[in-house]
Amino acid sequence: MRDTNGASRNLHLRKNRDLAALSLIKQSKESFVLSVLNSSPDCIKLIELDGRLSFMNHNGMCAMEIEDFSLIENSPWPDMWPEDARDMLEGAIREGKAGRATDFRAFCPTAKGVERWWQVTVSPVISSDGHVQRLLATSRDVTGEVTQARRARDAANTMEKQIAEQDLLIAQKEVLMREIDHRVKNGFSLIIGMLRMQARETHSDEARSQILDAAQRIQTLTEVHAQLYADPTKNVMDLAAYLKRLIDDLSDATGGEIYFRNVAGAPLQQKGDRALAIGFVTTELCTNARKHGGPDCRIEVELDIQDNRTFIRLSVLDDGPGLPEGFKLDAMSGLGMKICQIYASQVDGTVSAENRPGGGANFTLVCPID
Repeated sequence: MRDTNGASRNLHLRKNRDLAALSLIKQSKESFVLSVLNSSPDCIKLIELDGRLSFMNHNGMCAMEIEDFSLIENSPWPDMWPEDARDMLEGAIREGKAGRATDFRAFCPTAKGVERWWQVTVSPVISSDGHVQRLLATSRDVTGEVTQARRARDAANTMEKQIAEQDLLIAQKEVLMREIDHRVKNGFSLIIGMLRMQARETHSDEARSQILDAAQRIQTLTEVHAQLYADPTKNVMDLAAYLKRLIDDLSDATGGEIYFRNVAGAPLQQKGDRALAIGFVTTELCTNARKHGGPDCRIEVELDIQDNRTFIRLSVLDDGPGLPEGFKLDAMSGLGMKICQIYASQVDGTVSAENRPGGGANFTLVCPID
């Protein structure tokens, strides 16, 4: 006869062993999961479907400066956030319950009031039967990123404000410069007109010549001023264009045509002070050629570049009587030649003179290109 009581007892023992084994496996899995969650540097929380907080990992408690989890356990998770962020939290809970993950960035101070920004991800925890059991919320401290972005934004706003202020100052400066330019040109024109009128009423040929020379020197300044102030942001000008305008005016002032030729062809940019000095030398040499060559004398001005674009060569040629025998440039004591020498030295240049083979004189200024 079979021992039914013994068989039943053995079956019961096997069931108890199986249940104990399942319990150990479950505890082992839970222990492993908790170990993983606690090892994460982020703040990880388990949120029940009604929004209550049921778990927070150790690093999360440290990040939120929470010393005792029991004080917040089962509290509504949205209530831990500032009021203006709660709608976002409640929306994330609704999305999680519907099986959808959400991600957002929001401000929330720690339990001790330290201001911090968090990048939050809320994901549904799905059971084996496909239902949402609870929600997993992961919060990462991004205060440094937000602070850096805010500083960059503030710096950009400050820069935009400074640029706007600079644009306003530039606009105001341009208006002021145009007004100054207008008044300076009017002043120059008035002085030149008065000198030329005085020359017409002067009976002495020598005095008339000196007055006209003074007027022409002021005209030289006027031409430089006009070209530089055409673009106040630049302190350079096209030397050939400047000399062309200057020589056109010299032709009118001296009563005879003066021809200009840019042998170099290309524009030659020079600073305003250097262009002014070269202009003064040109004015004096052309005036001197007209004075000694007579009203019918043909005067030519040539601008060239030499020695691999390192030197400017400016020649004033005429077909007049030429230089007298024994002529020495250094021995000339006239004001015009003194002005030539002074301004030639300002551009590290030299002035030379010689007779032309076919007749007439050739005065030449050679100076380095700036």
